[in-house]
Amino acid sequence: MTMMTGGVAICVRNNIDYKERPQLEINIEGSFKSMFIETNYLGQKRIIGEIYRVPNINEREAIVNYECIIDRLIL
Repeated sequence: MTMMTGGVAICVRNNIDYKERPQLEINIEGSFKSMFIETNYLGQKRIIGEIYRVPNINEREAIVNYECIIDRLIL
């Protein structure tokens, strides 16, 4: 199964259970895209994410977005 959201994608094997985690995402049209899933495979839960920053976009803004995502993961 392949999930896509505005330029990022995560491919998941058919035998791996997963659920989308949209509350972790930050998507800003034209500058920053992300998506996250939580997998449960062989009794182990993992959060997997894809993050894309458009080249030549303000680096400080991107760092703030990364920090926001990390904060969401920690909670």
